[in-house]
Amino acid sequence: MMRRTRYLVSRLMEGLSLQVRDTVEGETAAAPLLAEAPAGYYPCPGNMVLLKADNHAAAVAKMLEARGVHYYWSWLPAKVGYDIYDEGAAVFSRAPITAAENLLLSQINDYSNWRTRRTLGICAGDVWYYTVHLGWWKDEVEPFAPQWEKLSKAAGTKKTAFLLGDFNSEADVRGEGYDLVLGSGCFSQEAYDFVDWLKEAGQTYWQILPLGVTSYGDSHYQSFSAFAGNPYFISLDALVEEGVLTAAECKKANFGRKADDIDYSRLYTERGRLLRLAYSRSDIGHNEAFTAFCEKNKWWLDDFALFMAVKDRFEGKPWIEWTEDIRLRWQPAMDYYRRELYFEVEYHKYLQFKFDEQWRKLKAYANSKGIQIIGDIPIYVALDSADAWANPGLFQLDKDNIPTAVAGVPTDGFSPTGQLWGNPLYRWEAHRATGYQWWITRLWYCFELYDVVRIDHFRGFDEYFSIPYGSETAVDGHWEKGPGIELFRAVEQALGKREIIAEDLGYMSDTVRQLVRDSGFPGMKVLEFAFDSRDTGSASDYLPHNYPVNSVAYTGTHDNETLVSWYQTISDAERAMVRDYLYDYATPDEQLYKNMIALILRSAAARCIIPMQDWLGLDNAARTNKPSTVGQNWRWRLKKTQLTKKLQKEICQLTTRYGRMNWA
Repeated sequence: MMRRTRYLVSRLMEGLSLQVRDTVEGETAAAPLLAEAPAGYYPCPGNMVLLKADNHAAAVAKMLEARGVHYYWSWLPAKVGYDIYDEGAAVFSRAPITAAENLLLSQINDYSNWRTRRTLGICAGDVWYYTVHLGWWKDEVEPFAPQWEKLSKAAGTKKTAFLLGDFNSEADVRGEGYDLVLGSGCFSQEAYDFVDWLKEAGQTYWQILPLGVTSYGDSHYQSFSAFAGNPYFISLDALVEEGVLTAAECKKANFGRKADDIDYSRLYTERGRLLRLAYSRSDIGHNEAFTAFCEKNKWWLDDFALFMAVKDRFEGKPWIEWTEDIRLRWQPAMDYYRRELYFEVEYHKYLQFKFDEQWRKLKAYANSKGIQIIGDIPIYVALDSADAWANPGLFQLDKDNIPTAVAGVPTDGFSPTGQLWGNPLYRWEAHRATGYQWWITRLWYCFELYDVVRIDHFRGFDEYFSIPYGSETAVDGHWEKGPGIELFRAVEQALGKREIIAEDLGYMSDTVRQLVRDSGFPGMKVLEFAFDSRDTGSASDYLPHNYPVNSVAYTGTHDNETLVSWYQTISDAERAMVRDYLYDYATPDEQLYKNMIALILRSAAARCIIPMQDWLGLDNAARTNKPSTVGQNWRWRLKKTQLTKKLQKEICQLTTRYGRMNWA
């Protein structure tokens, strides 16, 4: 319904209103009642406050009538202003008013409380007009978002509605009221529909994979930047609405044959072609918002955009294989490539501008539904990244900027030769010398994009596994000491307490456990690890009756098998352990995943995250990632047809039953 509604945002007669106030004497609280309402007055239903003699709207109506100009009008107060005024809004119409609405938008309904918010709606002809002055975005008691949701639902039932007012929200602040209003129902519709589906299913959190620009193996954990967003997520529909693409051009693009399988090679070629076309038509250099975005983010954007442009010039080669002058960032080479590749650099900035603009709108919409975004960041940056190229002193690189050691993990029950990730390791003494400024900045930026941040491989802050550069496996690696709690004390001092989830899985030691306790961050509890002998951690820690409140419970993660396939692949003895723990010997194997989901939902863990593949009961054909392999990972895509009303109702019932319902 909302998509059929047209909105116009406007200011309403501010100068005239102020002029009238200056001509009226006396205090509203003490003013006598108006003997007779001026001509054209339409009482608003539910308005129990009578018009007083010095009512501003009545004064305007009289002034207009005296000049021979007849208007129809209505007035609605919301609260007492400055302890003396009936503070509200009026709407004047040249056409007769045929109906009016009195909408309470705030939770508070107290005429003496300044946070009370009401909206007056009038109907003139077939068109509705609503006054708009909402709560502040960050008001802890009566914030903007839920009030906007009430108003948009009411206005969305009308064929045509105009919204009149200043919204009480600054238009140049991203990720707040302005973006929320413009994002409603008109952009990346599938993503917005998914948010609506989650809301109706009673969910509070949507955890996502890292949003960075994917590189080697299409992994979300090997990105060209710790700060840049993936242009694959840019909505082409929004670019069509802007007029820089046509629907026909987008329709011709071939992004692959299977709805549930992401074809990254086609995304790269087809989306890349369309995005370049959009940029060429955008005249982005004259866009003030783009200029402001570039200035605000120049501290990372300038290096990233140049990195991507130079990388294209060198046919995609890693930066450690570029010619020496630009690899080592000699100033003459930097100046040359900035001039030579000016438009390529601007193109990559344009992509980041569009990503940021669209993502913030979607996040604002999710927040308005009471849904928080859990972002995910890898502990390490990729070797082939703008971060390593632009800040070599922060990483374990030699004088030629070649790594001396790289990251990974040792052998375990899942990988007999360990995992060789290849990321450059941090030079922690250099970070310590700056007061951990790079990490503080990174996390600050993450909280600009997400509500909660999960840090992957949290144990690496206690001890990290160092593998000699050039090794083919992780078997020759060794443990070295990380920064420990000192880093997170510096972060808290700079940013205050923030919601962070510590991914503390894998090989656990007493010092890792102590670091998690000292940080105060919730750790992760994965049900599959409780019954799987391949896990090297302590199985009892993952039994649901042992979950502490300060933890986040999962059936599995993106690195694990789906719950259905995991149960099929564990041993007979382990399956018997699952049955014994559930005390369930009757449920068919193919339906047992539902009982396991319910098991962690009724644990004491403050949060529970269930992967969509597990809610759907899918097998490993829908697995997200198999560590230490490349080529077939990160490809599964949720189909819209899988988001059924039946599943939504089932999720909602379970969520309600175990006290996890989102009542926002």
